[in-house]
Amino acid sequence: MTEEPEERSTLRRWAFPVFGVLGAMLCLWVWASVVAVQEGADVRAAGQQYTAMRDDGAPWRVTSFQPGRNAEVHIEVRRRGPIPVSITDVPDVTAGPPRESYCGWWPEQVLVDGVDLADHDTPIPLARTDTTELVLSGRYLGGPGCLDEGRVGGRRAVFIDISILGAPKRVRVELPVRMTWSNDPAASVQRLEERPVAPRVGTSP
Repeated sequence: MTEEPEERSTLRRWAFPVFGVLGAMLCLWVWASVVAVQEGADVRAAGQQYTAMRDDGAPWRVTSFQPGRNAEVHIEVRRRGPIPVSITDVPDVTAGPPRESYCGWWPEQVLVDGVDLADHDTPIPLARTDTTELVLSGRYLGGPGCLDEGRVGGRRAVFIDISILGAPKRVRVELPVRMTWSNDPAASVQRLEERPVAPRVGTSP
């Protein structure tokens, strides 16, 4: 009769540390991510380029939109948290544009420290302390006249698929320099600087 209570007591003593460890690992997994750093961020494209400083505190690089022309986004990223993190995919690159009639810039290749992610069958681990360079290379897509005069397109972030101790996770990485395009970059800069990123209450977007 006394063995059963003792067994239950032993299970309780083991349960607390086990659940504590599992809870800590879950918290670390949730916290683990990939974040961009300001240093090394750049947008490179042929043609006119202007920079608008907006109320979100980030520079918006306005490039000249021309279908077929290449443009690149360069960012330095680091892993967040002590758990090893590896990059497995950039879903936008793998899936391609959401529709055939897409009008704007779309990434078609991602380099991780100069290595094409598509050529890797295994995830690419991020360094424990150093940053890693990501280069998103793509083209402006769309037929002639698909971007209306005065309209501005842009990309603030990129989604990256990562592996944390073998468990997959998709994270959103903010671009320190926003990729933006327009038929008239010079005129678009003033409009961007005057227009809030998050429209204020009572104003039109």
